[in-house]
Amino acid sequence: MRVLLLAAAVTIVGCGYRPLYGGNRGQLGVPTVRNETAQEALAASLRTALRRNLSRVGFDITSKAPRTLVVRIVAAETAPYNLTSQDQRLRAIDNVVRVRCLYRLEDEDGRPLADERELEVLGQARASSDFRIAQAVTGEQFVALAGEIAQRIAQELVLENR
Repeated sequence: MRVLLLAAAVTIVGCGYRPLYGGNRGQLGVPTVRNETAQEALAASLRTALRRNLSRVGFDITSKAPRTLVVRIVAAETAPYNLTSQDQRLRAIDNVVRVRCLYRLEDEDGRPLADERELEVLGQARASSDFRIAQAVTGEQFVALAGEIAQRIAQELVLENR
């Protein structure tokens, strides 16, 4: 039985097979995400999600890495999406939530290793006439979009490292 397992392992490694998730893709630094928006919690959520997703796909996240992922959040906004008429006034039923960020890899001296890329994700949040509820729902949606941004950046970096 051990001989069979050893033979299978040698065959898989010998043919160049690499699992999509896992393996060592090298060291990568993920410093603080620069946030140019009024959504304060968004940068911390995005950094946490980036570190989790990049580790999951095989990057060793460390502060002394030869490559650093630099991310800037440049837009985080909401706009009415689904409107209804009530008492001769328009009222939003849903809001579209949009987050746009720019990212690039830099070497240890801060020189770009690739052109800066833009990533935009959209979500939907339920509108409410109560400002506190609307703000909480929108904040939750921004955090969810941070997770989606992190997944997409991790996928892009995996595809570039093949």
